[in-house]
Amino acid sequence: MGRLGLWGPGTEHPVGFNQFLEVMDRLGTGALELHSLHLKAKGAMLARTLSYSNCEFSLVPNVMDKDVATLYDKAADLWHDLYIALTNDMKRRQGAMDLSEQLRKAVTEGRPLDPELRRFRDESADSDDEGEMTQAEKTAAEYRRKCRSKKPKMVKTLYWGAHQRFFRSLCIASKVDLAIKEAREALEDGKCVVVGLQVRPSTSL
Repeated sequence: MGRLGLWGPGTEHPVGFNQFLEVMDRLGTGALELHSLHLKAKGAMLARTLSYSNCEFSLVPNVMDKDVATLYDKAADLWHDLYIALTNDMKRRQGAMDLSEQLRKAVTEGRPLDPELRRFRDESADSDDEGEMTQAEKTAAEYRRKCRSKKPKMVKTLYWGAHQRFFRSLCIASKVDLAIKEAREALEDGKCVVVGLQVRPSTSL
């Protein structure tokens, strides 16, 4: 894998694979897709698809029945309630971040803490600092610290990303029964069936 030129001496990640992995983990899916395009552009990776030569396409209407529509509406209500709860929590989180900055400045400048800052300092003490812990417990504690430190804007971004993936998956799932029916009819007619998932996240289904 080192021959791909993504890490090692002379690259943006000279330390090695772990440095590359850390950057990709921090930047997310977009960076992974850009690296895939980069590898394909320079010929280090080859991606093939079936030819569409002489293919015919037709749209199948009325895929969503009443049961799926009801499920979709309930899911929309659930995500709406989740958005309201998340918004309220982000307001609380932003207030805590503002107090944390005030506390940091007061400590740096050596100023005495007012009652509000003292109360915030005591309440925001690291609840995961519990002395001796196993490696698994330390990893879980570090993950909780990371989640607590995420900025409100980042949390909203994660929310909308999960929102889009959920409804995309729901729409794909609603087509499965009809796709199976069409495939069986095609097999009975002596045809070959190829099921293509064109959206990358849908392949995980």
